[in-house]
Amino acid sequence: MNYKKIFVIIFYLFFQLTFCQNNEELKYNNAKEAYKNDDFEEANILITEVKTLYKSVPPKVAYLEILIKNKLIKADPLNDYSLLEETRRLIKSYKNKFNNIKNDNYNNIIKIEYDLYTYPKDLETFNEIKEAKRRKEQFEKEQKEKAEAEEKARKERIALEAKARQERIALEAKAREEREAIARAEMLEQERIKNEQLAIEREKNRLAQVEADRKSALEALEYSKKVERENKRRLYPFSSIGFLSGEIAKYGFIYERGGRKRVGFRFSARTSLTPEEDILTGKVIENKTEIELGPNIKILKRIYFNIGIGYGYYDRLLNNDFAGELYVEKTGYSVATTGLMIRLNNVISINGGASFMDIDKEIYKPEITFGISFNLRGKY
Repeated sequence: MNYKKIFVIIFYLFFQLTFCQNNEELKYNNAKEAYKNDDFEEANILITEVKTLYKSVPPKVAYLEILIKNKLIKADPLNDYSLLEETRRLIKSYKNKFNNIKNDNYNNIIKIEYDLYTYPKDLETFNEIKEAKRRKEQFEKEQKEKAEAEEKARKERIALEAKARQERIALEAKAREEREAIARAEMLEQERIKNEQLAIEREKNRLAQVEADRKSALEALEYSKKVERENKRRLYPFSSIGFLSGEIAKYGFIYERGGRKRVGFRFSARTSLTPEEDILTGKVIENKTEIELGPNIKILKRIYFNIGIGYGYYDRLLNNDFAGELYVEKTGYSVATTGLMIRLNNVISINGGASFMDIDKEIYKPEITFGISFNLRGKY
């Protein structure tokens, strides 16, 4: 039974100690938060309450209290000499207790101590400076009130002068209006006569303008027709796709692009689509498939010179004497092309040229090609 009582007492004391520590930390944090929010009066009250909870004030509480009181002094250095004296005492106590902890907090305390040297050292000096400040503020207040009274009198005088000036201006304006009314009546009569003369002159000018407009309209119509004719003859850039055929490779297509610059681009592919059976039976001998690309070069407004290189192959009939069989073998060769493209208009172009096989080895009879292409691009 005695052990149970002892356990309960120990648990109670431990709970009380923990509660006190949590309460001390809570109040310290409240004081610190008030300091961060620039509520230094509230922070000073809270830190004073926190101090009473400790038997020996810890460094962080002493440091925070000095910071708070320093802010209060800076807000109004001549408000309370006792606050100045107490802060000096707290700094002295902090240096004596924590001089072995030379951290940033200690250095800040030293800086605050140096700042306090700039304030009065005793109560008599403090009161003299405070009284001198009060007399200065009183003098400035009297000077301000005097200046405000003089400014008020000046504004009243200006208002009276402005009123008199307005009355004089009103009288002058009335007299001026009467003179202007007489002059206006005379001017209206002169204007009426002048307008009658101008009306006659305007009618003459109108008839002359009608004739000039008629001539201008005819000229504009003629110019419009001229521009339309020129636009029809004008050639825009092209991006054309079309059909290309040759003496042997009859089936193909062509893509051409250019017109904006002197050098453009072209690409073509052709094939004879010859079945192997026709070659084996001897029905068809000549066959080929070619693909080539290269630049097109503008020579004249409507004429382009085409050159290109590429690759081609054809099916060659071979005889195996030992097996007594015929078979087809694909043989490749280099392709070189040349020719001309003529633009008939903005939509249709025609192509004519020649395709050479293995021109790097020997010049064979070329295959003549012909094609037509259609521009898919608009004016721009």
